[in-house]
Amino acid sequence: MLNGTFLSLLLDGNNLAIKLIQKYNIPDDVAESLVKTYGGQAWEICSLGPSTRLVPGFPYIEAEVVYACREYACTVEDILSRRTRLAFLNKDAALQAVPKVADIMAKELGWTEDVAAKQITAAIKYVESYAVDWDNTATKVQ
Repeated sequence: MLNGTFLSLLLDGNNLAIKLIQKYNIPDDVAESLVKTYGGQAWEICSLGPSTRLVPGFPYIEAEVVYACREYACTVEDILSRRTRLAFLNKDAALQAVPKVADIMAKELGWTEDVAAKQITAAIKYVESYAVDWDNTATKVQ
């Protein structure tokens, strides 16, 4: 049996990204990322709010954070690792995104300033734990 997301992709094909670009005026890399990640649910994500990037150079947008909160994401680390994978892709970009993600989540989940501050601290510690200093590693390998 086909699920709704797969069926939507099957019916829309490559046109889904183009339709998102036309309707929401989003960059092509953002549209393609949304389609690959969410399939037909990309429409819902785009309707949730800003298509502003979390960080330059990556296709993740603020509306994805809102959507993730509504899909039971409850930590900044969850957004940065499981929902966007940004923590695994680029430590600096993930660290740059931490305050913005925390701010969006605070509004969406009703966090107090204290909870938001703890989330930021935990997320920074988490992202730093994935950091690899490739320059230093290369030096040690030789």
